Amino acid sequence: MCAIFGSVDAIKFKELYDLNTHRGSSAHGLVLLYSNNNVDEACNIIKGKGIYNSFDDLIENKELYKYFTGHTQAPTSSAQEFNKSTSHPFFCGEWIVSHNGVITNFKELTKLVSADKINVVDSSIIPALLDAEDSNTTTEAKIVKALSKIKGTHSTTIYNTTLDKLYIARCGSTLFIDDNGNYSSTEFKGSESVKDGTLLEYRDSKFKLVESFTNNSPFFIL
Repeated sequence: MCAIFGSVDAIKFKELYDLNTHRGSSAHGLVLLYSNNNVDEACNIIKGKGIYNSFDDLIENKELYKYFTGHTQAPTSSAQEFNKSTSHPFFCGEWIVSHNGVITNFKELTKLVSADKINVVDSSIIPALLDAEDSNTTTEAKIVKALSKIKGTHSTTIYNTTLDKLYIARCGSTLFIDDNGNYSSTEFKGSESVKDGTLLEYRDSKFKLVESFTNNSPFFIL
């Protein structure tokens, strides 16, 4: 079991991290979105084994970032030992993705992407699917098409580096948000559950519904 979470506030981000460590503490993955558009990279990506212990530094330098996203990881059956290449987040092209859940049609989906763009972890298929979508369609349409191909469960953080856009989606797995732009796999004070089978975008300091996608979760109930 893993978790995703995020906040516009560094202190709240630490709170959400602590709240989600019971879902996995073998590794951590952070995607920190820079406030300054003039920096060379759109974000700072941090991956490491075990518990993340540098929150004091992160909070002290919080002005560098406009949004903080994170992932706590439990060992998977396909990757028991820590390795940066098999730890969240995963990247492909302009897409960065962190995922909680199980993709049951992973082998089937691997036929749709280049083998060098994925690894043994099922989550790696998501950015590869996004990268393979028709470049003439909108960003939101690419995400909806890609997520609609997935069978199983997921709560997913999706960041597009080119457009500097942040999205979250829920399909079967738990995902909660509040009105202050925070989200978490674990319920937190003031939060409500994201509607199953929906894609949300972070804009105007909160997450707003973009549209629904085909929900192939075995737990989805109409």
